[in-house]
Amino acid sequence: MSKKIILAVLLISVSIISFGYTPKMASDDNCTLKNKLEKQLRLPDYLKKKSNTGTVKVEFLINENDVIEIQNISGKNDEIKEYIKTQFAKMDKDVCSLEKNTTYFIDINFKIL
Repeated sequence: MSKKIILAVLLISVSIISFGYTPKMASDDNCTLKNKLEKQLRLPDYLKKKSNTGTVKVEFLINENDVIEIQNISGKNDEIKEYIKTQFAKMDKDVCSLEKNTTYFIDINFKIL
């Protein structure tokens, strides 16, 4: 059972949809937001027990100080939305594949087996 939970957490998929200019550095896998989010977003046990599937949509930008500012977040589970908001705040400032002052949209899909 614990192997299934670990596998489920590892299967959290993140897809980024952005509008606007795609910078040249976006192809650097060590630098992309997708890779950072896959490492950062691991649902805690208390959230795994409450929901088994879902999508959280996040609209954000990188401000002049290289800090992620969430503009809007939507999804069905308020606890998961709050958790994702907290994890974005903990993310380091080195989001080198993104342009400052550009709005980005990301869908965070999760499925607990």
